[in-house]
Amino acid sequence: TSKMKPGDLFGFRTSGGPTAGKWGLFGGQQYNARSERLDELYREYRRGILFVDSFWEGGKEFKRTTGKDFAIGIIFNPQCEFAVLTCPANEIVKPYHHRMPLILAENWSQSLEIPKLLSLDEFILADAA
Repeated sequence: TSKMKPGDLFGFRTSGGPTAGKWGLFGGQQYNARSERLDELYREYRRGILFVDSFWEGGKEFKRTTGKDFAIGIIFNPQCEFAVLTCPANEIVKPYHHRMPLILAENWSQSLEIPKLLSLDEFILADAA
């Protein structure tokens, strides 16, 4: 969101339920992680979902026209430090930045329960305007 800053504490969902952690892996040194390298570099990290009402790329704030939150894929370590998963930008974000958060489709889970490890195929881009 517009108030989200690296190092801040945020709540997110995991397979074990709600938890909280700091934005920034390795003591705040890494804030994003490329989803394309998930299995290569981040296999041991757990996956979670962070809910935000907007995100910023290239100085532009993106919100959903429905007013609903975005469900963004994250990875986190045992210390509950997390990084936002990113992917190549869609057509809406591309004029502002070449990457964007990995946004889950609205039907990601009705029960708010997710597998311990989500496969990359389970992350689907949703609208970002």
